Amino acid sequence: MIRPYRRLLPFAIGIALFLIAGFVLWQLRQTPAESMPPALTQMMTLSPLRYYVDFAMAVLFRDAGPVGVLRELLIMAGIGAAFFILALIRFRTHFGLVGK
Repeated sequence: MIRPYRRLLPFAIGIALFLIAGFVLWQLRQTPAESMPPALTQMMTLSPLRYYVDFAMAVLFRDAGPVGVLRELLIMAGIGAAFFILALIRFRTHFGLVGK
């Protein structure tokens, strides 16, 4: 029953991701962090999505090279590493308690 559609599924997923990414980029540009309340602006600095949008806009619209987006890449890598370390610590403590 699904066999005729198996070649269409990756295409449909690709279109859906493309549309979702477009909506996310559009939504974040509609409400920039500078127009948010100060407390929310401080919380947004912890969101990697903010830096991804800045990175994507720089590459797509300003044709920025690696040097021009290095700051955003380093911040995203730092946030990702922090979340990975936090998840690793939680994973080890959980399975350390289960194994005993």
